[in-house]
Amino acid sequence: MPIGRRDRSDGLGRDFRMLWAANAASLAGTAVTGIALPMIAIYDLHASPLEIGLLTTMTWLPQLALGLPAGVLVDRIRRRPLLVAADVGRALILAAVPLVAALGVLHLWTLYVVAAATGVLTMLFGLGWTAYLPFLIDRDRLVDGNSKLEATNTVIGIAGPGLGGLLVQLMSAALALVADAASYLLSAACLAAIRAKEPNPPRQRRIHLFRELGEGARFLTQHPLAAAFVAFFAFGALVMAAHQTLLVLFLVRTVGLPPGAVGGLLAVGGAGGFLGALLAPRLSQRLGPARTLRLAVTISFPLGLLIPLTQPGWGLTAYIVGAAVLGAGLTVTNIIPFSFLLSICPAELLGRVASVARTLQYAGSVLGGILGGTLASWLGVRSTMWITMVALLPLAILIAASPLHHLRDLPSSRRTAA
Repeated sequence: MPIGRRDRSDGLGRDFRMLWAANAASLAGTAVTGIALPMIAIYDLHASPLEIGLLTTMTWLPQLALGLPAGVLVDRIRRRPLLVAADVGRALILAAVPLVAALGVLHLWTLYVVAAATGVLTMLFGLGWTAYLPFLIDRDRLVDGNSKLEATNTVIGIAGPGLGGLLVQLMSAALALVADAASYLLSAACLAAIRAKEPNPPRQRRIHLFRELGEGARFLTQHPLAAAFVAFFAFGALVMAAHQTLLVLFLVRTVGLPPGAVGGLLAVGGAGGFLGALLAPRLSQRLGPARTLRLAVTISFPLGLLIPLTQPGWGLTAYIVGAAVLGAGLTVTNIIPFSFLLSICPAELLGRVASVARTLQYAGSVLGGILGGTLASWLGVRSTMWITMVALLPLAILIAASPLHHLRDLPSSRRTAA
C-alpha cells in the first residue's frame, strides 16, 4: 500500500504537492543552467560548434557510464535522502562557477567538469523521484500525477530560459548560476517538508550488479510495448540532443538574436509543452492513450520542420509555430509512455527499470550531442537543424504503422502494489 495518502483535497495529497514543488524548483535551476552554460562558452570563451557539442556531451556521458549502477543503488536505499543530497550537491557545484570566473581562471574544461558533475546528480535526482512517485500516489493516478508534473515542468520551461537569458543579459552568464544554485536549495527544502516516512528498503543481499540489472532489462524485453517505447525514447533522445546542442548557437549566430530574445524564443517550446501537459490526460480519457499518442506524433513532428526556416523579423514566426507545436507533441509522447511504464512495473524493480530506460536515452543523448556538433562543423548549423527535424519523421511513421494504429487504449499488464 503506497504511503503519503493523507490530506487528499486534490486527489493526490500534500506529500505529492511537496514533491511537485521540489521537482519544479529543481527544474527551474536546470533550465537556467541549460542556457547559462552555453552562453558562457559562446560569449566568454568563444567556443566552436564542436566544443558546444562536447559541452552537451559532457552532461550526458557520465550519466551513460553510471546510469545502470545508479538504478541498483536507487532500489537499495531510501529515495528522499538521495533527492536532497542531489539538490545540495548541484547547488554547491554551480555556486562555485562565479567564484572561478571572478578569479580569472574559468576555462572550457571548467564547464565540462561542471556539466558532468551536475549531470550525474541530475540523473540521480531523476531516478530517485521516478522511483519515489509511486510511493506517494496510487498507480491509477499516475497519468494525472505525471501530467501535473509535466505541466509545471513546462511552465518552468517557459520561464526558465527567458529568466536565464534575462539574467545573462543583465549580469553575466556566470552570475546567473547563483539563481540556479538557490533553486536547488529550495527544492531540497520542499523535499524535507514531506511528512510521510519512507520505509527502509528490505535488507538486501550482496550486490550482484549484472544479475540485478538483468532483472530490470528482462522486465522490459518481456513486454514488447515497453521495449518499443524505450527504443522510441532512445532514438528521440539522440535526435533532440543534436537539436538542442545547436539551438542556442543557431539563434545567436545564425539568426543573430541577443540573449534576451533567445531566452524568450526558447520559452516558446515550454509553452507548447505546457499545453501538451494539459491536454494529455484529457485527450487520453476522451480518445484513449494510444490514439492520443498517434495524434501527437503525426501532427507535431512534421511541423517541427518549420524551425530551421527561422529568420530575423517575421521569419521568427516559423520558429514560434514549429517550437510550440513540437513542444506540445514531445510532452504528450513523454507522459503517456512514461506513465504506462510506471503503471506496469513492480515496485521492487522501479529503480532498475528506470535506469535501463534512462541509460539508453543517455546513450542517445551522448551520441546526439557529438553528432550535432560534428555535422554542424561540416555542413553548417542551419543544415544540421534541418537534419535533426527530418530525423523525427521516422518516429512518427513508426508509431503510425505500429500495432498501436488500431488501438484506443494501451494494453495492461499486472500491477504490483508498492
